Amino acid sequence: MKKLLFVFLVMLGISTLTKAQTPLTVAVDFTVTTVEGEELNLFDILDGGQHVLIDFFFTTCGPCQQSAPHINAAYINFGCNSGDVFFIAIDYGNTDAQCIAFDEQFGVEYPTVSGLEGGGNAVCSSYGITAYPTVILIAPDHSIIEQDIYPIPNPQAVIQPILNAGCQPKDCPTGGEPTIVSTDPENRNVVLEEFTGIHCVYCPSGHKIAHDLMMAHPDDFFPINIHQGGYATPNPGEPDFKSPFGDALAAQTDLVGYPAGTVNRHLFSGMSQGSGTAMSRGNWGTATNMILSEISYVNVGAEATLDVGTSELNVHVEVYYTGDSPEATNFINVALLESNVEGPQTGGATYNPDFVLPNGNYSHQHMLRHLITGQWGEEITTTSTGSFIDLNYTYTIPGTYNGVPVNLANFSLVAFVTETTQEIESGTSAIPVITGLTNENDASVSQVVVSEIVCGNEIAPKVAIENKGNQMLTSLQIDYSINEGAVETYQWSGNLNPLMLETVELPTISFVPEATNTVNVSVAMPNGEEDENPDNNTGSADFLPAVSTTLTINLEFKTDNYGIETSWELLDNEGIVLFSGSGYASNTVYNETFEIEQGICYAFVIYDQYGDGMCCNYGNGYYKLTDSEGTIIKEGGEFGASETSEFNAIITAIGDKQQNSALQIYPNPARDQVNVVSRSTIESVTVVSITGQLLQKIVVNNTFVNINTAALEAGLYFIQIETEAGLSTRRLVIE
Repeated sequence: MKKLLFVFLVMLGISTLTKAQTPLTVAVDFTVTTVEGEELNLFDILDGGQHVLIDFFFTTCGPCQQSAPHINAAYINFGCNSGDVFFIAIDYGNTDAQCIAFDEQFGVEYPTVSGLEGGGNAVCSSYGITAYPTVILIAPDHSIIEQDIYPIPNPQAVIQPILNAGCQPKDCPTGGEPTIVSTDPENRNVVLEEFTGIHCVYCPSGHKIAHDLMMAHPDDFFPINIHQGGYATPNPGEPDFKSPFGDALAAQTDLVGYPAGTVNRHLFSGMSQGSGTAMSRGNWGTATNMILSEISYVNVGAEATLDVGTSELNVHVEVYYTGDSPEATNFINVALLESNVEGPQTGGATYNPDFVLPNGNYSHQHMLRHLITGQWGEEITTTSTGSFIDLNYTYTIPGTYNGVPVNLANFSLVAFVTETTQEIESGTSAIPVITGLTNENDASVSQVVVSEIVCGNEIAPKVAIENKGNQMLTSLQIDYSINEGAVETYQWSGNLNPLMLETVELPTISFVPEATNTVNVSVAMPNGEEDENPDNNTGSADFLPAVSTTLTINLEFKTDNYGIETSWELLDNEGIVLFSGSGYASNTVYNETFEIEQGICYAFVIYDQYGDGMCCNYGNGYYKLTDSEGTIIKEGGEFGASETSEFNAIITAIGDKQQNSALQIYPNPARDQVNVVSRSTIESVTVVSITGQLLQKIVVNNTFVNINTAALEAGLYFIQIETEAGLSTRRLVIE
């Protein structure tokens, strides 16, 4: 967003773009009259101990229109002019009527002064304002401590500078008047309570259905994922996502199988799993459309702030009745949810692959962490038309739930009203405004992501960057290298709110493969400024070169008690399936042999349809992939929780015409020299790099040869030995 420069050319219908701020550092006093007829004197307010935030604007300014709702949210956050800071909007060039229309259209509730009738033009002139919007903050000592708060993409952009000035959030005086909830009749919103578990194979299908419904109705559909029941019980070493509220919630639904869900805890005729409100996932969409088409007798509004320094969550909820409830008492419920929680999930790769992480784990969404108002909510005793209820809650989020660490950036709220413990009439959601971040510009490397095994000498690493500053992160310099080689630089740009992460795929970089390889990544110059906390600016990740094999590959595997679930594929470097197999008998050993081409990367993938691998709960299956020299490329059988288990058994074929076991290579690992001895006459010896580059070739015609390796750098190499018996390849490690 760019500012609008308001100069005398406006009178000619001309405007231009620029960025500016007040040139003043000390406030100039003024007395103005608001569009409501109230007289305000700046120094009277300041001398009373309040800070003053002035929003300079004009009514047809596009950036002003976009910023206004965010400034208003900050006004509410600091007590609607009853707390430490007083908000004023100063217009240039418009009438009271035009300003009132602007306020109504863009939700401005703080006092507004028009340019033509309230004295705004003179104030704009005395403060040297030439670009709009310009938002300044004045301290009680009359010093201007913020000459231009900009840009304003969200409320946090205004809230944080005020917090930095020492002002404290405060609830607005209600005076019986709603501030965040609509008083007009509205249709019902949907609250879907989905009962799920990490070992439920079809639950990811339910997750996908709920996600699709949420995307179709982003302002009206609010899912809550409740990990409950036997499928949610973790195995040793797995995270426990269950909440203490889940069993009681499930008990009143009469659920029969998983996944199950209730839509507003309503009993839909002909859709129940049993005799209660629980429905199978195929009915959620129909039930949702039915609820959304009905008028609600109550509206719910919610907002929150979360201090990351103290983990204190402050929640403000308003409830307004546009009609009479059929029950004399209702209950307000506030659920605390966490998203992007990493963990296992059976069936994830098959039924909701978009939420499977690169490491094979699953990203769980909308996970119920706590019911702030208790198991069944807080009682509301006035439920007739016109009733208004204003509520505030404070809750300190713990560092872990059931030993699982939390991420404060991933929390949200769902607030809803029930008639009893059943029948949710309507609800809403809110994402807390983050406070408590001390640095303005602080970018960090959260994680560097590369494949465990890389074939070839090029890679496109990924880096997860996190904004730990209190300002929107819009630009960042990312430097990266491999094995301390040449440094590449990537200039990232985007919009990253405080505490949010983004995974950036970096351009491909070449490297010289070693036995173990390291990607190093660092970040610098967030928003073009020096990083205020350089301690979190670096990260790294290791990877191995692909296993190198002969041209003959052997697969041996034994199925478990459910052999029909096992299948496999061998793919080339373009992802083309060259060999595959499926439809196997149970508890049976199978052997396959493949001939592959030289110098190509391959991938072997083995699958289990149910998602519990080949071992060891239902039989002791296994698989082993080897080459003709007996080198183990990959072996296993316990795939973990994923339904489809993929293994990075990537093969780089160096070549082999014929096995020749009568060879000795020593010392290995070597430094300056290595000896090769053969029972057959050695015709030639060739040393190649891991990428197949020819480094040296010696014509021998003897059974012994000494090779000078002093010029080779430390790493992994291959020796091709051609004898009367054929060509063999051996690995050579140089220390």
